[in-house]
Amino acid sequence: MNGFSNEQIMDIRSGQASFDPKYDALVKLAKSIAKNKGRADPALVDKFIGVGYTKENVIDVIMLAGLRIITNYVYAITQPSVDFPAVPAL
Repeated sequence: MNGFSNEQIMDIRSGQASFDPKYDALVKLAKSIAKNKGRADPALVDKFIGVGYTKENVIDVIMLAGLRIITNYVYAITQPSVDFPAVPAL
C-alpha cells in the first residue's frame, strides 16, 4: 500500500533496505534504537544524517520507536483480537 514490493517489505522487516541507501540508514537506525533500548550506535546516527536526514529526523525516529513500545505494551496487556491477515514469517 505504500509503494514497496513484497521483497522490499521483507527486506525492511529483516532490518535493512538494501534497495535504497536512505531507507537503509533509516531502517538500521530504527533497529539499533529498538535493539539497544534507545542507545543507538553513534555510527548509525552519523550515517542517517549523512544520507540527508536531519537531527530533527533522529527525534522523529525515536518518537516512532517509543510509540511502538507503547502499542506493544497495550497489546500485551489487553490482547485485542486481530482482524487483519498475519504477515509472512521472516
